[in-house]
Amino acid sequence: MPSDLSPLLGSFCRDVIRILDSLSFDWSVTPSDGYLIRSKAGKRSLLLFGTLVSRHRKYSDKLVPEIVICSMKIVKHSSTISKLGCLTERIISLAFDVISRVMEIGPGWRLLSPHFSVLLDSAIFPALVLNER
Repeated sequence: MPSDLSPLLGSFCRDVIRILDSLSFDWSVTPSDGYLIRSKAGKRSLLLFGTLVSRHRKYSDKLVPEIVICSMKIVKHSSTISKLGCLTERIISLAFDVISRVMEIGPGWRLLSPHFSVLLDSAIFPALVLNER
């Protein structure tokens, strides 16, 4: 990553987090064209967060707490994944990927360890139960 981008990374990530926070994981919502574009942007944003955490730690270490909070909000919707569409399933899966990449780094594990039991109860176990289909 070019060092000229590093000062802008914080504001860019906060804008991306706002996009992810605007996503709805309610199965009764009918997606419109604008929402589909937002969902695709959310999917790409989670791919970006995964790359930032695993490859560009020098620039993203300060942003990891915000990334984790955003990803945790998304994975908590895994209990309704059987009712959701394919793109929304992919978004939840990518949020799990971001959390797993955060857990691989030292500061990330310390950040996630207090929330691990909640993460197990509200996201991981429901996702494993639904995985049987």
